[in-house]
Amino acid sequence: IPKCLTNILVIRADYIGDVILALPAIEGLKGRYPQAKITFITSSKAQDIVMGNPFIDKVIVYDPPWFFKKSLKQAIREYLKVFKEIRRRNCELALDFRGDARNIFFLTCLTGIPYRISFASSGGWYLLTKVLPYPPDRHEVDYHVEVVKAVGVKSNDIPMPRIFITPEEERFIQERKL
Repeated sequence: IPKCLTNILVIRADYIGDVILALPAIEGLKGRYPQAKITFITSSKAQDIVMGNPFIDKVIVYDPPWFFKKSLKQAIREYLKVFKEIRRRNCELALDFRGDARNIFFLTCLTGIPYRISFASSGGWYLLTKVLPYPPDRHEVDYHVEVVKAVGVKSNDIPMPRIFITPEEERFIQERKL
């Protein structure tokens, strides 16, 4: 893994709670690589949670057909759009927080990302450049922390989960005195 990373892809394209639990690891990653642009792939269900997060430079919204039902035609069209966006980002490193073989293959290997780190939890370990053990019965935050520790983030650099709001959301709250 290069010492100086300029573009990092992080994948957690599933549900709101899982995405919230991934945010501390992303904050630690940005602290370790402040110059890097962090692109975060998340689902449409969780996108509002990451909008306005100062540690994420680009959000790609993607509902993978292996998690969300859709027609084959729609799945192909959406994948091609995401594929092109990932390629355009020229990422040197991809971190998949789920360890899902489909994420690893379709979102990191086929897009040409040279360094790929995740767990050997659902197959696809042979597609990774660094395979992490997946010990059972750990908290979800701990799994995310293990992934970013693999690229030099220190455990004590991982904060508690936080959600940031956009200026528009802040105005909305102030106008309604919520």
